Amino acid sequence: MVERKIGVIINGATGRMGTVQHMGNLLAIAAEGGLPLANGDRLVPELLLVGRDAKTLSALAAAHGNQRWTTSLDEAFAGPDRILAGSDYPHQIGSIPLMIETIRGLDVSDEVRRRIFGGNAAALLGLG
Repeated sequence: MVERKIGVIINGATGRMGTVQHMGNLLAIAAEGGLPLANGDRLVPELLLVGRDAKTLSALAAAHGNQRWTTSLDEAFAGPDRILAGSDYPHQIGSIPLMIETIRGLDVSDEVRRRIFGGNAAALLGLG
């Protein structure tokens, strides 16, 4: 069994959804050893909390096991191999068409765009 770490950016971490729902659930998954994959490996989330207020983020991170945090979303997105397009489906918040339009508008190569749209997820999950 291999433990595969997956970075999860929680932008707006100090808000109710970020703190109560997303962070709580992801920390519970990590505490249970991650999610089992078909090949026996485990997928374990590693959180990066993002928000505007450094003092609030620092306290939140410390209260939940010294999670990593930053006030820079640009810093959080450090590298095209670390970005996955995703949604909160079926609990729709935001706009999937806008997400797709934004990714298509990035000043990156077609290969990087392909990785963001699915190649990174496939590699992470051992699907290709």
